[in-house]
Amino acid sequence: MLHKIVNLVLILGLFVLNGTAQNTYTLKNRNIEFSVDCKGNLVSLKNIRTGQEYASGKPIWRLYFDRSGRKEIQVLAKDNLPEIKQSGNEISFIYNSLKIKDKIVKFGLTLRIVLEENLVRFTSEISNNEPHTIIRELQYPLIAGIQIPGDHKLLFTQKGGHIYPDIKKKILTTDFSFRGPDHHFLSLNVTYPVGVAANCYALAGEEQGLYFGSHDPSFQCTCHSVRLYPDANGKFDELEAGLYKYPNCQFGETWKNDANVIAPYNGDWHQTSKIYRTWANTWWNHPEPPAWVKEMIGFQRMILRHQDGETLFTYNEFATRIKDAGKSVGVNVAFPFGWWNSGMDNGYPDSYYQTDPAQGGDKAWKKAVADFQKDGGKVIMYYNGKLIDKESDYYVLGEGKNVCYRNSSGTEMNEAYKFPGEGTFSGDFNPRSFVVADANDPRWHRQLRKMADHAFELGANCVFYDQMGYAESIADWDLSKEFPVPDLRVIAHKAEAMKKIHDYIDTRDKEMAIGVEWITDVTSQHVDFVHGI
Repeated sequence: MLHKIVNLVLILGLFVLNGTAQNTYTLKNRNIEFSVDCKGNLVSLKNIRTGQEYASGKPIWRLYFDRSGRKEIQVLAKDNLPEIKQSGNEISFIYNSLKIKDKIVKFGLTLRIVLEENLVRFTSEISNNEPHTIIRELQYPLIAGIQIPGDHKLLFTQKGGHIYPDIKKKILTTDFSFRGPDHHFLSLNVTYPVGVAANCYALAGEEQGLYFGSHDPSFQCTCHSVRLYPDANGKFDELEAGLYKYPNCQFGETWKNDANVIAPYNGDWHQTSKIYRTWANTWWNHPEPPAWVKEMIGFQRMILRHQDGETLFTYNEFATRIKDAGKSVGVNVAFPFGWWNSGMDNGYPDSYYQTDPAQGGDKAWKKAVADFQKDGGKVIMYYNGKLIDKESDYYVLGEGKNVCYRNSSGTEMNEAYKFPGEGTFSGDFNPRSFVVADANDPRWHRQLRKMADHAFELGANCVFYDQMGYAESIADWDLSKEFPVPDLRVIAHKAEAMKKIHDYIDTRDKEMAIGVEWITDVTSQHVDFVHGI
């Protein structure tokens, strides 16, 4: 009898072990353990070295698509059962179609999770076989109900880097509008490269943390998101973190991505920059800056002529009063704005080529630059790298209308820059109006090169392109297909434009520097310095 009981216990034990193996799929190495259940829920994401478990058994993806008359239709992982396969260091989820409640849409979705030495890679492939639809967004990977220690802070790379000590408090105190779905969740999002320096973020503790990165060599827009969902009592307390990509996959198209990674790491937040730098080293190529740039401790930035036409500093004062002020604090680099006749943010790009005739025009401005440069002074010459004034000849009579961004309805993207005077009327009611040049257009590249040539002609030490170090939140749209699609590679286009200018400048004078405003990884490699983070 005892023998039969022992055999029964052994059989039941084997059944339990086999059931566990059948219903849980695990990848593990010396650093990371990753497990999903048979429904595709994330049941383990563990830092082996510290024992920290981040997962809590929730789904790892969401998808959104448009059809005529309805946008952002949500498809949830919990409503779809994948075919799961495991081979070596990979787990695959395969969906031949997707369900929205009781309806089927002909979207193919294959997700692969690959365990590497120090990170987990999340790849995706989408095929759209559903007529009259476009798959706009894939939120993947997600870690919902994420478990983090109390010392974990939120590290975003906006403006070079922000740390938020209390993640939930930051989300709860972020302004929300009646237009959003804050009855479902509260969120804090930043989008690379819209003022965001690198395509990564982290939940960072003192001795460990969790890194999220999109190591995407196409440098497409990626949303870095943390959300709070309500718990069983209705309190917004369940934290989710993830990466969002934008396939814009139309009927008959396929989209692939293998860039997204998550890494449980050991050490402080500096480890996150090392993870990103390891990837960046595969493409980063930064030429040696001129020696004077490396020695520069700062610069004076001033507006010579205001947008309203008021002269704040004359050409003569540039080489005397302004130079003396810089000397008094050990700064010998000047960065003048509004040195052209029409004043700051006025008349671009035509206005750069007409200096103030009342002060002696080009001759007087060149002399002021040369006088400032005596005794080793340096002059950075300002140009705007993207703005086209709608009253300029380049726009009214030239090609300006044809090189600018257009939105999803085909209308121009407009920006307005208000420079208030001592009164309020101009600043509040009468700003200059601009369209935004497409950095991928060869016609605009010729304008950027013309600016560089002009800086050489004026005797400057550097050509500076304002607003070329970040991507606009609204880019150029392609209206040629059933659904309009935005260009999500704006920062890559700006980087390529800056590389062309840098290479051109080097053929003329390697001591001539190039700078941009705003810090983003891919543009920064092609310039000698960055201003205005």
